[in-house]
Amino acid sequence: MPDTTQPRMQSEIDSLRAEIRQLQANIASLTESVRGVVRAGKAEAVDRVSETADKAWSEAKSLADGLSKQVEEKPVTALVSAFSIGMLLGLMFNRRA
Repeated sequence: MPDTTQPRMQSEIDSLRAEIRQLQANIASLTESVRGVVRAGKAEAVDRVSETADKAWSEAKSLADGLSKQVEEKPVTALVSAFSIGMLLGLMFNRRA
């Protein structure tokens, strides 16, 4: 009876090597796919943050413009309000110190 163990083992080793090469290729492909998803997610996040910042800036500017208009229309009321708020804050922080 001839010994077929050696050729059979070599065949299995070659098969395993081929499977390992295929797994390496699959992992490399998966890594590139993940990188693409991360890049796309990053770009989307930057866009969302930019939009939110633009909205916040617009609202702050609108509030500042409205406040400025009120101060121009009623300067005495604005002065008394600012003085009152300053006094309240001063009393609050003075008690903590």
